[in-house]
Amino acid sequence: MKIEELQEKIVWIISIGFIFIMIGGLFLKHYEVRNVLFESTKCQYVTGNEFEYCIDVFSLKNDGNITGWLIKPEEDMNTVAIKVVFKQKNGKKAYIIPTTMQERKDVSDAMADGKNYDHSGFDVKMYNVSKKLDVQGKEYVVWFYVKINGKEYLYDTQKTLWDISEEMQ
Repeated sequence: MKIEELQEKIVWIISIGFIFIMIGGLFLKHYEVRNVLFESTKCQYVTGNEFEYCIDVFSLKNDGNITGWLIKPEEDMNTVAIKVVFKQKNGKKAYIIPTTMQERKDVSDAMADGKNYDHSGFDVKMYNVSKKLDVQGKEYVVWFYVKINGKEYLYDTQKTLWDISEEMQ
């Protein structure tokens, strides 16, 4: 009887451990910085004032953190997906960093144009950015991959990481 109980406990512990490993793997996969070459055929490339954005927090130190908001003026943002993209200024590499949506009712209130921008906020935790980006040796331009109400855009801010870093000081 004791051997059967021991075997049952071991199976139980192994099962729980496996579940935690799977959840941890999914978490790490979601927050990884990926190096990709853009397949932008299904995205509309835009620059200038087609979008408005504001970076509230910008830090590349330690794990890195960027928070802010991005809107397409005069368009309700009911379903939104935003990813921050660091594109080498003189190269083909681009790093896509997933974001977490932040509710920003203050943006809707500030714009006061009757449109819903509540889902325009984003928060980026770049857990392994220092391992992937050579921020000392290369210049990166900040882009946003944005999907609003099913339509995809690639917005080029035409600002480098250093430009934004300078603006934050």
